[in-house]
Amino acid sequence: MSHEDQGEGRWLAFTGITIFVMQIGFVFLEYGAIRKKNSISLLFKNIGDCSLTCICWWLLGFGLAYGKTDNGFVGSKYFLLRGTSKLQIYQFYQSCAFASTCITIVSGAVAR
Repeated sequence: MSHEDQGEGRWLAFTGITIFVMQIGFVFLEYGAIRKKNSISLLFKNIGDCSLTCICWWLLGFGLAYGKTDNGFVGSKYFLLRGTSKLQIYQFYQSCAFASTCITIVSGAVAR
């Protein structure tokens, strides 16, 4: 990796960590808005959201969003992170964190 790629990789890692830390804030926000009896199910819901989103992003999302394309619409490469560079792994981490946070925000809107 070149010096510029190292800097970009560090930035992507930092923003990915920052976005994942936002998950904790959303857990606290949702926890304050629900009844105490539902608190454990809320925690498992957020862990499940994060886990399932990361698995789906690894299987399909990254390849569709960032893969090489023949038709200019969706990607047809990088599924399961095959053939990715080290910098693309950082990009995967950051975009996975973002996708996971988006799902948590939407699912938090229906928390009881």
